[in-house]
Parts: sequence; C-alpha cells; structure tokens
Amino acid sequence: MTTGDGANPSGEGNMNWRLWQILPMTIGLVATTVAAKDIAPADIRVMTGDTIVAHGETYRLVGFDTPETVQAQCPSERKLGYRATFRLRRIVAEGGLDLEPVSCKESHACAILRVHGQNVAELMVAKGLARPFTCSTASCPPHKGWCAGATHG
Repeated sequence: MTTGDGANPSGEGNMNWRLWQILPMTIGLVATTVAAKDIAPADIRVMTGDTIVAHGETYRLVGFDTPETVQAQCPSERKLGYRATFRLRRIVAEGGLDLEPVSCKESHACAILRVHGQNVAELMVAKGLARPFTCSTASCPPHKGWCAGATHG
C-alpha cells in the first residue's frame, strides 16, 4: 500500500530518496579528502621555486610564478630564482605537507602544495619571491619577466 505521495507507509521510499540526496554530497566530500594527500618531506625533491618532483612525477605548483634559475634572462632573476628555490626547500623541510594534484594547461602535472594547511603560493608571494599566477580554463597568461622591462612566454 502506498500513500498519496508515492511513498509506502513504512517510510521505505522516503529513506531511499534521502539516501540519493545525501550520496552525491558524501562522494564529493570523500573525493575532496582523497585528492589532497599527506606527503613526507623526503618524498619531495625541489627543482625550482615553483616545481617539485614527488613520487617520480614532476609537478608545477599552481597559483604563483617564481624567477627562473637555469633560463634566467639576467643575473638578478637568477639570484632571486635561487632564493625562491632555497625558500621552497626550507618550507618542504618543515613537514606538515599536503599535495593536491590539479588539472592545468601546463605540459606536465600541476598541484597545490600546502604546509600546515596554508598554500605555499601565498607564502612565496608574501616573501616577495614569487608573483601570483593564475590560468583560466582556456589558457595561461604570458609569464612576466623578472628583469627590468622584460617579459617571457
């Protein structure tokens, strides 16, 4: 026997409907939780101020851009690039790290690295060792140069 709203008096239909309402939220929460993984400092090799290797995968850290070291356009860019790389190594050595792979427009994998819950991008920008750098879903803006009046793409 059913009631006028299509549910049976035992509440069975109502229970199934509630389950289907809650299930997508639960899956989303679990997927978000699984995406960011705790990672030990020993599992990360810092390549530059915004690029790391973790478990054999190279990741471009998103949300910021640091000066180049190998392909620097001037000595001041190279010097600031080495400072950014050194600072990222110190941040990684502190531990309390989470690595969250994200999709991006770069030629290799991208990720967000957090230390004690704070995005490393914010720390690097706050120290003056990086600039905010955000891509749209369609493309990334050109990189600004670090030498007087320079840009690089």
